[in-house]
Amino acid sequence: MKIFIVHFASIDSVEFYAAEELKKYLSLVHHVDAELCADVPPEGDHALILIGDPRRYSRFANVEWPDLAEEGFCLRTLATEPPVLAIGGGSGRGTLFGVYEWIERWGVVFLLSGEQLPENPPPLCLTGFDEVREPAYPLRATRPMANVAEGSAAWSLRDFTDYIDRAARMKFNAFLFVVLESSPWLDYEFRGVERPAGDIFYGYRFPIDDNFVGKELFAGQSEFYSPVFAAARDDRERKRLGVELVRDIIRHCKARGLLSLLTFVLLEPPTLFKHLCNEWATLPLPDPKSFHGAIFTKTPTEEFGTNPEFAAWMNLLDPAIRELISRRLEALLTTYPEADAYQLWASEHRAGVGDSDKIFEELDAKYHVRPDFDFRTKLECFEESPFDKTRFQHHMRGDLLFLYALDRILTENRLLQGATTRGVSIGVAGLMPQLSPLTRKILPKESVLVQFLDYGAHGPADRISQIVPQLKAGERISLEIGIHDDNNMYFPQVSVESLETIVHATASLGMQGYVAALWQTRQADINAAFLARVSWQPALTANDFYKSFLPLLVGESAAPDFERGLRQVEKADREVRGGLLYGYLFIYT
Repeated sequence: MKIFIVHFASIDSVEFYAAEELKKYLSLVHHVDAELCADVPPEGDHALILIGDPRRYSRFANVEWPDLAEEGFCLRTLATEPPVLAIGGGSGRGTLFGVYEWIERWGVVFLLSGEQLPENPPPLCLTGFDEVREPAYPLRATRPMANVAEGSAAWSLRDFTDYIDRAARMKFNAFLFVVLESSPWLDYEFRGVERPAGDIFYGYRFPIDDNFVGKELFAGQSEFYSPVFAAARDDRERKRLGVELVRDIIRHCKARGLLSLLTFVLLEPPTLFKHLCNEWATLPLPDPKSFHGAIFTKTPTEEFGTNPEFAAWMNLLDPAIRELISRRLEALLTTYPEADAYQLWASEHRAGVGDSDKIFEELDAKYHVRPDFDFRTKLECFEESPFDKTRFQHHMRGDLLFLYALDRILTENRLLQGATTRGVSIGVAGLMPQLSPLTRKILPKESVLVQFLDYGAHGPADRISQIVPQLKAGERISLEIGIHDDNNMYFPQVSVESLETIVHATASLGMQGYVAALWQTRQADINAAFLARVSWQPALTANDFYKSFLPLLVGESAAPDFERGLRQVEKADREVRGGLLYGYLFIYT
C-alpha cells in the first residue's frame, strides 16, 4: 500500500523537517518509500500520515483534536480502511517530537553519539493510536563542555549540528553554549583596549605525535585542534570565526525548533582586563591579604579564580569595574541577539570579598530580607554545602558580589530590558542556594534560577531535598546536572539511579527543567537516554528503563549481565567519589 506523508502547504520549516525525517526513517527501518505531498491526495487505496494539526486539511476539518501545549503532541488514528494517522504538536517542535516518539517505537535507539536501527523491527502499523504526551519539564537542555580537549571545543560546525540533531531526536529541547571570555566567542573594546582573542583548550596545545592515542584518525595533521580556527591567520580572524560559529549554531537550533541558550560568566573578564583593572580602578586597591585561601590557577590564556595581586576587578563598589561588566554584557547581547535565553553564570572559583558586609547592608536596605535572612549567619552554615568552610564562604561572598552587580545592572543600565521585551528568557546559574531569599528579591519575576547543588549527578541526587521547599513555594528553578564531569565518575559514566532520584523528587513540583552537562558524548549515552525518557515519563524507574532499553542496546541475551555491570559501576563510582572527596584517593575502595 502506498503511503503519503502530508505536510501543510504553508507549513513551517520545523514541521517540514519532521516530514522529511519520517520519510527517511520509514525507508531505513521499514524499507518503505513514502511520498511527501503538500495536501491530502484524492481518496484511494493508500495510507496517509498527516504532519501537524489535521484540521488544517479540509477533508479532516471536523475531526476531534486536543488542545496541546507548545511541546505536547498527539498521535491519533483518524481512519482505518485505508489507515490515516495524524501526528501533530502544539508547535513545530512538538510535531517533530511526536514523529520521533513514533519512530522510537519501531525499535530505533536514539543516542547522543549516534543511533541504532533494529535488525527485526515490528510490522509497521498506523492504526490503534489515540494518545497525548507532554514533557514533565519545560526546559531540557544539554551542554557539551565547551573548552576542553575531550569536549566540544575542537568540533566543526558539522559536529555541532549533528549533535543538535541527535539531541532533538531524543526530545531534548535546548542546546546550551558557554561563552567563555578565555575563548574567541566575542569581539569588543573597552577603554581603547581590544578584547584578546583567547583560544580553545585554555591555550594548551596537543601535538599529534607517536604518543597521541588514535593518531591514525588524524592523518596528515600535526596538532589536535579545531578545524574552524585552524584557518585563522591572526587573533582578529580567530574571533571572527568564533563568533560566526556560535551564530551558525544558533541558526541551526532555530531550524530544528530547539532553543538556543548562552551562558556567560558575568564577573570573569579576560585576564588582560583583570590586570588593567588595577589601573582603571578609581577606589583604593583591595588588600591582597583579604583573599587568603582563594583558589587561583593560571593557564596559557586565562587566570581562574582571583590573583590577589590583581583583585581590583572584583571591587564592584568601583564605578570603573561596573562599567566593564556592563560593556561585556552589552557585547554578549548585541553579538547574539537571536539567542532564546541568556544565563548569567557565577564563576566556578569565587574569592572572598572584603566589602561583603557593606554590600549586604546596602542590599538589605533596599530589599529588607532581615530578620528572616541574615548573610553573616548564613556564612556559618557550610555543613549543608559540598564544600569546606573556606571555599563555601568564598562562594557566598563572591555570589553576594554577583547579586550586587546584577542589581545595579537591572536598575541602572537596564541592559537586559530589551532582551526580555523580545521574549528572551534571563536566568542566573550557579549561585549558592543558601542565598535564595535575596536572589529572588533581585531577579526579575519571570527569570529562572539554575541551581548548582553539587558536581555530577550523584551529588545533586543526595542534596535534592535542599531545593524542594523552593519548588513548593512556586519558585522558577532549573537544575545543573553534570552527567559526565571531571569532578566525579571515574569509571564509565553511569548515574541512572541518581537521575531517577532527581526526577522523582522534582517533576511533580513544577521544576523548570535542567541543564545536563557532559564532557565525552559517548560516555554519557546511557545517562542521557534515561534522562530523555524520564523527562516525558516522570514515573519511569531505573528498573523499567533497563528492562526496555538495554535489550535494544545490547541484545536480549546480554541485557541481564550488562545491567548488573552498570549497577555495580554506579555503586563503585559513588564509593570512589566519596573516597576522593575525603582525601583517600583510590585507596578508599
